[in-house]
Amino acid sequence: MSSSLTTNMQKLRMETVNNSNVKVILAAIDKLSNKLESVVESVVSLEKYADATTIRAKFTGISKLADTKVYSKPVTIDGIEWRFNVSRYNNYLKLFFNGKDTSGSSFAACFELQLISQIDSSKVHLQGHLKMPELFTVQQISWGYDKFISFAVCLLISKINRCKAIISSLFEELYDEKMGFVQDDSILVAAVFKAFRSQ
Repeated sequence: MSSSLTTNMQKLRMETVNNSNVKVILAAIDKLSNKLESVVESVVSLEKYADATTIRAKFTGISKLADTKVYSKPVTIDGIEWRFNVSRYNNYLKLFFNGKDTSGSSFAACFELQLISQIDSSKVHLQGHLKMPELFTVQQISWGYDKFISFAVCLLISKINRCKAIISSLFEELYDEKMGFVQDDSILVAAVFKAFRSQ
């Protein structure tokens, strides 16, 4: 074999080894990058709830719920009395979070309302966020959602495939057995919140 051919073959082997190493290195970088993204997401999630308070309440007799508000027992934290109210609004569960300062002062609060699965607590239907505060005053003690979650999709509309697809993508149903939101005619709700008093 000529020396130039041997040299070229050695170069080719080196390039192949280098390309393989590069591929292995790139794959390792991708793997680390994915892990880092996961860690960052976890940290952001922890940071989101780090200084937040969570209150839970259970409501029973959901099948008999009417348009009259049903209130949870109040919980007082730092001089603010908190409670939930639920009612039926057309074909929706209406869920509101009430905050009343016992001194009569106004305050702001950011909150997220949750409906928690009673068969798998990792399944949660939620609305709201912890970045936009609402003002609670003597006149406005309640914030929430008239259409928190649908009781059931209208049967007439669900016969039309296009509408059914749109509706099922927009609403999780309260009575969806796979989600487990309703157990023994009861629901479990939570509020994750941060309250801010004016100085």
